[in-house]
Amino acid sequence: MRNERGMTLIEVVAVLVIVSLIAVALISLQRDSTKQLKDQQSANLQLQQNAAILKRLTKEVRKDPEIKQEKLEELKDELGLSHQDTLKINAKNPQRVDIILRQPDGTTIEAIEAYVYKRIGDDWK
Repeated sequence: MRNERGMTLIEVVAVLVIVSLIAVALISLQRDSTKQLKDQQSANLQLQQNAAILKRLTKEVRKDPEIKQEKLEELKDELGLSHQDTLKINAKNPQRVDIILRQPDGTTIEAIEAYVYKRIGDDWK
């Protein structure tokens, strides 16, 4: 009987195939995780920007109870909002300003809707 040491060619190839499959799976997992992280960071940044815009608009609308549509358009330009975004005084309730911010996301549009009520006297309406 001979003392055989080492691995056969079939064993080496089998190990290489298994290691390759594991490496491909790990690389794919890492790539998908990185893409998801970037998407979440982008969405978080957009939410922070929208919150800042809504805060500023709320402050401006409540500061000036007689705010007119022209002033809203100036604010829209000043804040760098797109033509798709809507700031308008509500037709049924002139004390309310409707705010709709749209973000293009590929083929879909996400809308963030908010309503700001103007200040009347000491009461909020």
